[in-house]
Amino acid sequence: MEYFIGFAVGVIIGAGLAVLIGYLRGRSAEARFAALAGEALDANSRRLAETAAAALDTKKQLIDQTLKNITDRLTKVSEYFRQIEGDRKHDFGEI
Repeated sequence: MEYFIGFAVGVIIGAGLAVLIGYLRGRSAEARFAALAGEALDANSRRLAETAAAALDTKKQLIDQTLKNITDRLTKVSEYFRQIEGDRKHDFGEI
């Protein structure tokens, strides 16, 4: 009978230890998964930021080029109006 009680206590303690070890391994697996998920999210965020920055740089270059073209055209129009005004003053100044 003593052997049976010792055996039963051993089985209960062994089962308890097995459950505890399984629980601790599960927690470490969860922690590892959380760490890996965090790293993946960080890497994805960095790639998204780099892609967005490249897209913004491209758009900025297009906007800068468009503004330069508009400025050049406005300068030409301004010169044209100065020339017309000078011609008008010259032509009507003689009258």
